[in-house]
Amino acid sequence: MTMGAPNPKGRAKPRYRPSGRQAMQDAAVIEAVEHQPASYARDPAGDSQEDLGAVQLYLRDAGRRRRLNGREERRCCRFLRYERWRKSRSRVRERAIGAPCARPSCLLIEGNLGLVVSIARRYQGMGLPLADLIQEGNLGLITAAARFDPARTERFPRYAAGWIRETICRALSQKSRTIRIPLDQLALRRRAASVEADLEQRYRNEECRTGRHRPHTTEDDAREIGVDPEALQATIRLVPDVESLDAPRTVDGPPLGNLLADAGSPDPSDTAARAEERDRLRDAVSHLPARLRHVVERRYGLGGAGEASLTEIGRELQVSAERVRQLQGKAMVMLSRELRHVRFPVTGNGAASNEGGIKPQI
Repeated sequence: MTMGAPNPKGRAKPRYRPSGRQAMQDAAVIEAVEHQPASYARDPAGDSQEDLGAVQLYLRDAGRRRRLNGREERRCCRFLRYERWRKSRSRVRERAIGAPCARPSCLLIEGNLGLVVSIARRYQGMGLPLADLIQEGNLGLITAAARFDPARTERFPRYAAGWIRETICRALSQKSRTIRIPLDQLALRRRAASVEADLEQRYRNEECRTGRHRPHTTEDDAREIGVDPEALQATIRLVPDVESLDAPRTVDGPPLGNLLADAGSPDPSDTAARAEERDRLRDAVSHLPARLRHVVERRYGLGGAGEASLTEIGRELQVSAERVRQLQGKAMVMLSRELRHVRFPVTGNGAASNEGGIKPQI
């Protein structure tokens, strides 16, 4: 390979700028790899595409892709860097310049789709479905294909694995929880949960051997991880356990939201108790003498009409308001004896107060 002229205008150029002959050789290898038939795996007996889900079809197709060897990876990366250098040197951005660059990039990406799937499977059950994990991992694979330096001694899959894990972990931090938690805090919380399980198992084993119980504390977790105990406690408070209301409690059970009480709806037991109390109160009022029953019903609006004052009731009965107050007090005493659990405020002489009595809930 030949090195080019000094970089004009301070532009960054790639480490490799192959000559015309080298570029033609790289393009020929890429062309041969692109048209090489893939070794398709045999489909399971009786398995049709209609029976497989979208994720299963993708996993099966990703397993059929042929992986590149080290020589083919380096040639693809050199070709990519050369095309990017040509594009950066060109003053007129023609559409045809970017076309050759897409082919080797697709070869690198398609050849490592199985790597994305294998890494994404490790993060299942952490809040995102497998399909979303694969999509995020593919974004990391695309970034790795654009940033890989063919002069590196390591292979491309090992380099791309770091980018794939980073994009998946970032997606888990930002999209898997109802409350967004910083990535470092989330990692510390998961590390603390793992250490807590290990220490509890270790303490149980020691208790079986020695017979002495050792309680587990947050300070033990912090000492094992190597962080400050107060910082670990703050992280535990910052990362609460959030459960979806649509998630079922068991495999075939109802969702969690159906098992929670509605704060806006009355308690069924209270509703039943109030209904029973109203029935007993109506029955007790019906057994009062006619005159006392009329006073109670008009005073508290039990017959469906509005509440009447003492003067209005006295005008109906052709008695004074004071006499109506005495009749009301007498009726309250009789009802209180009948209904011990219903309390009515009464005055010292056994009569209910004029305007401050509690209305029976009927």
